[in-house]
Amino acid sequence: MNQFTMILFVWCFVLFGSFSPAAAYIDPATTSYVIELIIGAVVVGGAAFGYYWRKIRRKVSKSGEENTGVSVEEQLSGLDDED
Repeated sequence: MNQFTMILFVWCFVLFGSFSPAAAYIDPATTSYVIELIIGAVVVGGAAFGYYWRKIRRKVSKSGEENTGVSVEEQLSGLDDED
C-alpha cells in the first residue's frame, strides 16, 4: 500500500467513522428540497446521456443516415402535410 492510499484510508476512516448520532429534526421542506435535487440530477443525467449517446451513435454509424441535414421543424411540417 503506497503512502497516498494509506492517507486516503485514514482520512476516510476519521471522516466517516467519527460521527456521533445527532438528535436533529429534518423538516418537510428540507426533505422535499433533497428530493428535488435528486430528481433534477436524474433528469440532467438522462439528458446528458441522450445527447452524448446520439453523438456517439452518429459517429459509429457508417452511412450517417440519421443526420440528413433536415431540421426538426422541416421534419415535423412534413408530418402535418400527410393528414
